[in-house]
Amino acid sequence: PVMNCKWLPVQTVREDRPQGRLLLKLLRNHISAICMHTNLDAAQGGVNDLLAKALHLADPVPLHVSGIGRLGTLEEPMALPEFIRLVSRALGCGGVRYAGADRPVSRVAVGGGSCGDFEADAIAAGCDTFVTSDLGYHQFLDAAGKGINLVDAGHFPTEDLICGEIVSYLSARFPGLAVAKSASHREVIQYYIEGE
Repeated sequence: PVMNCKWLPVQTVREDRPQGRLLLKLLRNHISAICMHTNLDAAQGGVNDLLAKALHLADPVPLHVSGIGRLGTLEEPMALPEFIRLVSRALGCGGVRYAGADRPVSRVAVGGGSCGDFEADAIAAGCDTFVTSDLGYHQFLDAAGKGINLVDAGHFPTEDLICGEIVSYLSARFPGLAVAKSASHREVIQYYIEGE
């Protein structure tokens, strides 16, 4: 989001601040910024429903009372390494961080973006695996003891799924409006993998 965001919480419109420069550029060019970030996380058909669908979760339901996150089951349980490959390929990840109990994957919770705060909800719901992003070292360290597999698939890959859907939705409803996905917004984290 342009305002009220973690990356720059200052609420000013000043030329000497990155957020201020961005807001002034939008204002001067008569551009509206519609930031549906959290709304799309919780919405039916939003980020988390698409994430659950991409990972082949059956009958996904909200993970948290806020509507954020989803939990569902795989048609057939699979080994954790096999599931990691599925996640990486389905989301186009440059790399996937994971740790945990090395339990077979069956009941899975997902949370697009930074949903590490919902780990306890995933555990309470009986999930063996939680897929999200921006997890901390200590969450990985403690995962096995908590009996859960943690999969950090990256912030961008877990949320980018919605962009194409928004373009299709708006294009269908406003055929006279040119709608395009940003070509500059991309995964900013790069991975070095030994042997490649």
